[in-house]
Amino acid sequence: MNKREVRQIKARELRVATNDKSQRVLSGYSSVFNSLSLDMGGWFELVSSSTFTRTLQESPDVLCLYSHDTSLVLGRTKSSTLTLTIDQTGLRFECILPDTTTANDLVVSIERGDVDGCSFGFVCQNDVWNEDNEGRVVRTLLDVDLYEVTITAAPAYPDTSVSLRSAPKEIRSRINETRDEGCTCGCQECKDGDCVNCSDTACSDSNCEHRDDDDVEMGSRDWKETMELRLKLASLRMK
Repeated sequence: MNKREVRQIKARELRVATNDKSQRVLSGYSSVFNSLSLDMGGWFELVSSSTFTRTLQESPDVLCLYSHDTSLVLGRTKSSTLTLTIDQTGLRFECILPDTTTANDLVVSIERGDVDGCSFGFVCQNDVWNEDNEGRVVRTLLDVDLYEVTITAAPAYPDTSVSLRSAPKEIRSRINETRDEGCTCGCQECKDGDCVNCSDTACSDSNCEHRDDDDVEMGSRDWKETMELRLKLASLRMK
């Protein structure tokens, strides 16, 4: 069963303006097409121009949130306070902001430059894994179910165990070989580079991707610190 994933970018054209009805409208891009991500742990990701086509045609009920918090709703496609469109750049959103403390504070934070991140939440329905001419393993998203766009100041930590479930076995093995610290679990699946399907239920190796996303405490300080370190290392490698 496919599970939810979240990706974040530094905001493109994130701004607040007043429309002809004197409503405050927040707009920007929650995803940019064909832009290679940072190293996500031995692999990279691209969002293709087809990624959101089907899901938007089906008129999904998508929420616009602050900091991925469903209690802090800024807009919603169902109520026509959130509009999503596709252009040559990526997935563009326009959200009519409510007159709430959260929205009012957010406007101030955006204008100050304190909040400058956008992200989207999705369930992948179709992707493809390849190795590019520089030897990088690249996952290209082709079709997703979109359920959320978010404005946030904090980075979204990619759950690689969810993403890698769709990768062919040989690709997972290739990724495992490129990691600085490989999994030391002794089960046959991990030896084959297939940590996602690790058969050792007692495995505690932090480098093994066997743990289901439901088993990871999203608020875990240790987990966040680990992901922050990975992202910093990835940024240094890209320089």
